[in-house]
Amino acid sequence: MSLSTQLESIVRSYLNGTTSLEQLHAWLDTHVQETADSNERAAIELSDRTWILLGELGYGERTEDDVRTELNRLLTIKAR
Repeated sequence: MSLSTQLESIVRSYLNGTTSLEQLHAWLDTHVQETADSNERAAIELSDRTWILLGELGYGERTEDDVRTELNRLLTIKAR
């Protein structure tokens, strides 16, 4: 399974409630170097955007609902 597919899967699991925000963050943290070193542009872009959203959530600039909405939008755009 490609890194991009794995990342999309964990994000979808978060969006459908089977993975917690903490689990999503842990997965990203565990795979940050692998993602950065990969040639998978889609994985890098989704990872980068997810990190930004989590940072904005942590600083109180977004709600968790905002994060979910944006992640869902990103996956919808990618599916096109």
